[in-house]
Amino acid sequence: MKEKTKNSIKFTTLAGLFIALGIVLPIAFHALPDGGKIFLPMFLPVVIGALFLPWQYALAVGVITPMLSWLITGMPPMAPLPMNIMLAMQLGVTSLLIAVFKSMKWFNEKRLMIIIALIPSLLIGFGISGSVLKAAVELFGVKGPGMWAYISGAVITGLPGIAVLTVLVPAIYLIIRKRTQLS
Repeated sequence: MKEKTKNSIKFTTLAGLFIALGIVLPIAFHALPDGGKIFLPMFLPVVIGALFLPWQYALAVGVITPMLSWLITGMPPMAPLPMNIMLAMQLGVTSLLIAVFKSMKWFNEKRLMIIIALIPSLLIGFGISGSVLKAAVELFGVKGPGMWAYISGAVITGLPGIAVLTVLVPAIYLIIRKRTQLS
C-alpha cells in the first residue's frame, strides 16, 4: 500500500476517534450546571487531535465535532444563540492554528511549545466565536450579548477549562507520543 494511502487511512481513523471523543466526553460534563462552558470538555480531544493531525484533518475535526454532537445529543444548542455554529467555527480555527503551529520548523515537542501554541489559538478561537455571534445578531436579529461582552464572559467562564487544557493537553500529547508511533 502506498505511503500516502496509509497516512490517509491513519489520519481519517484518528480524526474519527477524536470526533467520537469530542461527542462522548462532554456528555458527562452536562450533568454539572454550565459544565460545558466552564470545563470546555469538547476542546480536549479536538485540541489533542490537532497536535496529531495535518491541518486539513484538524480543521475538519474542529468543525464536525460540535455539529455532529448537536445532531446526536442536541448539544451545543442552536437556540437562543447558535452555539453549535459558534463552537464549530471556534474549534475549527483553534485546531487549525494549533496544527499549523505544530507544522512550523521552530516548533519542538516540549510542553512549553505546546502551551505557546495552545493559548493564542484558544484566545483567537474565542474571538472567532464572538464574531460569529456578532454576525448572527446583525444579520439575523438573534438576541444576544455584544461581541466583546460575550468573548470576555466566555474566556472568564472558561478559565477553569483553559487551565485544565494547559495542563492536560501537553501531558496527554507527550504520553501518547512517547508510547506510540503517532505523529
